[in-house]
Amino acid sequence: MSQLKRTNKIGPQETHPSNDGPQGKPLLPITPGLLTERPLLLKSKLCIPRPRPNLVPRPHLVQKLDSALQRPLTSVTALAGFGKTALLTEWATQSTCHVTWVSLDPSDNGAFQFWAYLTAALQKLDQNPREGLLFLLQPLDEKHTKLFLSALLNQVSDLPEGSVLILDDYDVIKSDLIHEGMTFFIDHLPPQLHIIIASRSIPTVATARLRVRVQLLKLTKDDLGFTVQEASEFFYRAGIQNLSSQDVARLNAETEGWVAGLRGT
Repeated sequence: MSQLKRTNKIGPQETHPSNDGPQGKPLLPITPGLLTERPLLLKSKLCIPRPRPNLVPRPHLVQKLDSALQRPLTSVTALAGFGKTALLTEWATQSTCHVTWVSLDPSDNGAFQFWAYLTAALQKLDQNPREGLLFLLQPLDEKHTKLFLSALLNQVSDLPEGSVLILDDYDVIKSDLIHEGMTFFIDHLPPQLHIIIASRSIPTVATARLRVRVQLLKLTKDDLGFTVQEASEFFYRAGIQNLSSQDVARLNAETEGWVAGLRGT
């Protein structure tokens, strides 16, 4: 009688994806019925945006972002047109940190897609990414989200020191399940990873707890609004050089340093 060979086939043409963690131990069991294909992600959403032309440098805010890296979370919160993305792009392109980026949009409100993008961004920083982690994504409920996030946090603990994840336009995320997952993720971050969230409103994550523990840096419109000197530099770079210093000061006061408002004057 011929011997039967053991295989890892799930079905006629399906192979069991790798799910090995350290020392070959599985991060989580994979069973038939889970996702067996890599999700299709737009690479452009995982790229740091190009700096805008004629960008006004903001070294004092870049320095603030540098000083926040010992804390788990930074939130950059202001209405559209205050230069959140421009500031973070300026910082990211100058920083010596290991920076990865996700540009969010309303289609990312599904937990599956949101965590697929976040996982892919973090794996760009991992020198030894474990491909099996993406296969753990499935239609996520509260129980499976925490199981998945526990596995993701175990992988994140292997990232290099000075790793930074930037989530831009987080205000488009309305899902309570995602907010709860982000709170769990931030609460258990290893010290080598810092998260920066840019949003038009205060992010619905662990901000209150972290603020009490002095573990959160907040930049708001009061920080992002242009000073008179920055407004003057803005007009100069835009080719508007016929304004007096009094005109610049008046326009900056009327717009409260709102860059989009100055652009429309």
